[in-house]
Amino acid sequence: MPEIPESTQHSQTLAQKLTRLRELKAPRGGRPPSYEVIAREISATGVSISAPYIWELCTGKTTTPKTSHLEGLARYFGVPVSYLIDDEVTKKLDPQLSFLEELKDKGVYDIAVQLTQGHELSSSSLETLKTMIEQLQNLEGRGFSTEVREEQQPES
Repeated sequence: MPEIPESTQHSQTLAQKLTRLRELKAPRGGRPPSYEVIAREISATGVSISAPYIWELCTGKTTTPKTSHLEGLARYFGVPVSYLIDDEVTKKLDPQLSFLEELKDKGVYDIAVQLTQGHELSSSSLETLKTMIEQLQNLEGRGFSTEVREEQQPES
C-alpha cells in the first residue's frame, strides 16, 4: 500500500479534504476543476450551489455547509458524505485516495477511466491489452529488442 501523506495522518478540515479531492479530479499534469465547473456540475444534479460558496468551503472561510451541499460535493468527487465529515472514514479512505494519486501520476488512472467509460472490452481484448502492456514494459526495461517471437507452426 502506498505511504499515506503526513497531512492525512491527523484530523483534516473540510477545506483540506475538498482541496485534496479537487487535486485528484485534475487531469494528469493539468489544473483542478474550477469552482465554476464544480458548481455547474453539482447544480445540474438539482443541488443549488455557487462557485463563490465552493471557494469559501475550499478555503475554510465557511465551515458549516448544508447537508444538501455536502451530498452534492460528495457525489461530484465520488466519495461518501461520511468522508467529508467523519475523521475515521477519512482515515480509512485516504490510503485508497493515495493509491489513486499514485496511479494518476503514472498515467494508469487515465487508461482505467477510459476503460470504464463507453463500451466494455471483451475478455480477449483485455488479455491483448495486458500482453501489450507487458511487451511495452519489457521494451522499456531492457531497451529496444529486435527479437521477434516465432509463431508456433502446427505439427504436420
